[in-house]
Amino acid sequence: MKLSIVTPKGKFYDDVVDYVVIDGDNGQIAIMENHSPLVISVSLGFIKRVIDNTEYFYMVEGAIVEYQNNVVNII
Repeated sequence: MKLSIVTPKGKFYDDVVDYVVIDGDNGQIAIMENHSPLVISVSLGFIKRVIDNTEYFYMVEGAIVEYQNNVVNII
């Protein structure tokens, strides 16, 4: 599955991940390959991306997360 993170300064991350955990406004959600399409908001929280059992964390403020067709877009 592909993860794309775009900030006001441009594309921050754009690569393949195993799964993503997002601290959304309505709680945490893990997104894995072939998950149902969704759109969630993140006022203030974290994003965890996992590649080969290695976890990477990012703090996010004021983001929209969209998932469809095995692509997670965070703007």
